[in-house]
Amino acid sequence: MFKPLEPIILLVSIKNMGASSLSLVDQDRTGEGDFTFIIKNSLGQIMPATRYGNRSGKQDFYRAFRFVLKPGEERKYRFTLNRLVDMTEGGAYSIMVKRKFGQAKNASSTEIVSDILNVGVGNPVDREGSVFVPGDGGKESP
Repeated sequence: MFKPLEPIILLVSIKNMGASSLSLVDQDRTGEGDFTFIIKNSLGQIMPATRYGNRSGKQDFYRAFRFVLKPGEERKYRFTLNRLVDMTEGGAYSIMVKRKFGQAKNASSTEIVSDILNVGVGNPVDREGSVFVPGDGGKESP
């Protein structure tokens, strides 16, 4: 369980398990614009992107970072999820990550999809120690 507003760090690893090389291009050094993050709350609603997340991957980029993953090689990424997607409500979330990549020797592309990861976030507390209960417009006593 993560504390309210605590950074939720997600480590993503892409490993080439195939017999041929894979060609990948990152839009920026972080890879944020190259991945799609699908985060749902306990009601199954997709959580909206934050202001920062809305900009990620949507800017015009003048420089791409191309690299090749040879068979058995791995590339790792680190993301602060709640910087990209609104996870301010306390509760349970399911997280799925997607990314497209192409083969080095042909123009086809394939989308890879992660397993689903479940995390919990505690409810925010105000300065008086009361817990905000999302959705009911009120506060709960400590």
